[in-house]
Amino acid sequence: MGMAIALNGGKILTIMKKNKKKFQLRLIILIFFTPALLPLGCTHTLNININEIGSYSQPLIEPLPINAGVYYGNDFRTYKTVQENFLTDPSAYSQDIGITRISKITLGQANIALFDYILSHLFEDLTSVQHFPTESENLKGIDLIVEPTISNYIYSERQVYFEPAARVIIEYTINFYSPDGMLMSTWTISGQSSRNFIWHGIEILTRHTSSVALTQIAMREVAAQFIAGFCNQHEIQKHFDEQCSQ
Repeated sequence: MGMAIALNGGKILTIMKKNKKKFQLRLIILIFFTPALLPLGCTHTLNININEIGSYSQPLIEPLPINAGVYYGNDFRTYKTVQENFLTDPSAYSQDIGITRISKITLGQANIALFDYILSHLFEDLTSVQHFPTESENLKGIDLIVEPTISNYIYSERQVYFEPAARVIIEYTINFYSPDGMLMSTWTISGQSSRNFIWHGIEILTRHTSSVALTQIAMREVAAQFIAGFCNQHEIQKHFDEQCSQ
């Protein structure tokens, strides 16, 4: 089956569809994901709740003989973000036609699940700290207070010749305190993940599926960095050299 195009005074160029399967796949992508097919100025809003972190393997380390307290602030527990992506049709055969996609993402429960996993596997004892201590207070039996905060989250979408892709970058800043609430050290860790909506040739991801899956992969990267690098932090080495050497 061919399509004829007139060129230069009647010369005919016939373009054959050599790969029917590939053509059909691109047609599916075009229908479902190309902004050029959607109304001008259109805005799509999606609410996404990320409550779980997915499956994690057992860390190949022995827990450190440290009794850590963990403090989750309200912003960390209830973290919400609005991610706005303006997409254009990247085809060289049409003008750029835009669509705005707004993703309202809630991931407070996933934040807690992530650090519950990290800290419970890294330390022998983990205690939940309900309020932050003042300088005059001392939490008996606790060697270290860990306060994770989420400092950045980016969910971005892009489209390259009808093949849409998404990317997640997540950044945590972790504060370490002495039992009396004095700041000892701060450590920033980031994880990221990206993937086409289509891979293995056929599978199509939805926006909801891609944002959840990519966030969970980025979180796993953060977990691996935290567990592997905790004892390499300068102030941690200075205060817990004996525990980290065991």
